[in-house]
Amino acid sequence: MNLEAIVLAGGESRRMQQRKELLLINGTPVIQMITEQLSVLTDRISIITNEPELYPFLAPSITIKPDIFPSLGPIAGLHAGMSDQEPDTVYVVAACDYPLLTALTFIEMLALLGNQPAKDAVVPIIEERSHPLFAIFHGRTLGKWAAALYSRNLKVMDVLPQLSVIPYKPDNPEIAEQFINMNTPEDYQAILLKKQLSP
Repeated sequence: MNLEAIVLAGGESRRMQQRKELLLINGTPVIQMITEQLSVLTDRISIITNEPELYPFLAPSITIKPDIFPSLGPIAGLHAGMSDQEPDTVYVVAACDYPLLTALTFIEMLALLGNQPAKDAVVPIIEERSHPLFAIFHGRTLGKWAAALYSRNLKVMDVLPQLSVIPYKPDNPEIAEQFINMNTPEDYQAILLKKQLSP
């Protein structure tokens, strides 16, 4: 499988009131935690950001890509991450809202796609909520993301019905916990407390 990882780091973190990807968990920035997990899957990791100067601590092998369509949200990030690769590439997508994600969860999702290669995506569904920014998309979906940008239909959830999606519904509660979104200071503190972690 021709595999690449995309980390979406272009959000403005308004509710967090500071850059969520730079928050520390056990002394490590969230974005570094995420890239370390993704490096188990592939050595082709791209950070989608228009502020590369924020991440001098990341491994030099990681590629920094700017948005082609700035300030248009996660669809623009997906589009930028996919735009310069071969169409048969499979993309592991991770937003910095998910500091607890692990490579093992992505491995399980990749196995689902491997069994149904004609499908476009694997999207987790946890407690009836979809998580398309902790998911897997085939490179052939690029046209759908581009069309959404050109039409200014900027909601990822509006694009999903246009794709052939495999739902991923883990039974293990420890895996389900990885899909806790971190968007506010309270979310951050709750994750630290829940896992008995330190900043």
